[in-house]
Amino acid sequence: MLKGRRYGNIIIAGSDVPIGDSPSLARELLGGAVPAHVWLTEEVTTFARDAKVLRD
Repeated sequence: MLKGRRYGNIIIAGSDVPIGDSPSLARELLGGAVPAHVWLTEEVTTFARDAKVLRD
């Protein structure tokens, strides 16, 4: 979806404690019927480095 080749949903989750380090999380996501990815801190930081901060 981020490359513009597919349509779908993006789910973003944040936490005060690490949540992406668990191998079971990636296994559960990748075991579904649709493609899934788990981005850890480095990938998220690279992706969002030039993003404008939005406030609600």
